[in-house]
Amino acid sequence: MHATPIEDGEWACKLKDCDATEPCDHHLFLPGLVDFATPTDALTCYDGSDVIEFTNADGTVWHHGPDGEAGQYSSAVLMTTPIDLLLESDKQPKGDDSRAGANLESKYNKELDGVNVVWKGPKSQLWDAFANQFDAPMQNPRATQSGDGWEAAEFNPGACVIIYGNKAEMRTITQ
Repeated sequence: MHATPIEDGEWACKLKDCDATEPCDHHLFLPGLVDFATPTDALTCYDGSDVIEFTNADGTVWHHGPDGEAGQYSSAVLMTTPIDLLLESDKQPKGDDSRAGANLESKYNKELDGVNVVWKGPKSQLWDAFANQFDAPMQNPRATQSGDGWEAAEFNPGACVIIYGNKAEMRTITQ
């Protein structure tokens, strides 16, 4: 995605401003080359790297990017993983408890335009605050992710809940 053809059949990497002779960890396929899923969003990871969100026909959402620890599928993994494993929503890229490829850290980053913190408070009040905010119980997350000292879950109608210690917050994305 970051490579551009130049003279004599060579390629240049715009991301790293160098010759693109060897694949790197930030390699991303052009979204149109992934023919078994639909590109649905473009995100930026916490480290500034690009991430492409895809949705399978069954509604499973997964991310193509360099951070396997955040549940993203790198180009190397996409080239070596059988497609049927990517299409099954109960398969996990790293064997953890997150749903297929969730990268809530990038998708709900407070520094992104359109991401809003709609509630912040003690963890003990989170369930009531969620019900008041969305007029629905906080149950059946469509994606989860955990990191060093925090846990996150994404719920319909497009809300992310983040718990860190005894504190919590809810974030939404405005369209």
